[in-house]
Amino acid sequence: MLTLEIGFDADFADLFEIRGKSRAKRGRITKEHQSDASVALQYLGLDGAERLTRLEFDPVPARLDTKTALFNLSLAPAEGVRVAVRIACNNRREDEVGVGRRFYNSLRSARRALRTSSGRAASLDSSNSLFNEFARHSIADLYMLVTETDYGPYPFAGIP
Repeated sequence: MLTLEIGFDADFADLFEIRGKSRAKRGRITKEHQSDASVALQYLGLDGAERLTRLEFDPVPARLDTKTALFNLSLAPAEGVRVAVRIACNNRREDEVGVGRRFYNSLRSARRALRTSSGRAASLDSSNSLFNEFARHSIADLYMLVTETDYGPYPFAGIP
C-alpha cells in the first residue's frame, strides 16, 4: 500500500504583491469541497470580480478536503498507477473528457516537436555519466528557450 498526499492552496496574490508591494485591503477567499473528487478555491476581489480555481482528481481520493487530497494506492511489484489532477482557472465547468484529451494531444505534439528539433542538434557523450547527465539537462534547458516563429526557431529568454 502506497499513501500519496497532495497539498494545494491558492492565495490569489496579484503581480504587485508577488513583487513585494503589500496591500492595505484584499478580497475574500473561500474554499469549497464540491464533491468526492473536486475542490473549488474562489476569490472575490475588491473590484467585484470572482476568480475561481477548480481542482479535480482522478481517481477519487480516499480523503479530500480544501487543502489536501489523500490517495491509498495498491501496487504490485513493477506496477504503475496514474493520478491526474485537472486544474481549471475560470468560471466555466469544462468538459472533463475534452480537457484531458486536449492535454494529452498537446503533450504528444510537444514531445514530437522536441524530438524533431533535438534530432538536428549535435550530441555529446563522455565516459563520465555525471557529466553526460549535466550536458543533457543543459541542452534540454536551452530547448525550453526556443520558440517556433514564422522565420524558424528563435531563442527567447528573460522576464516578459
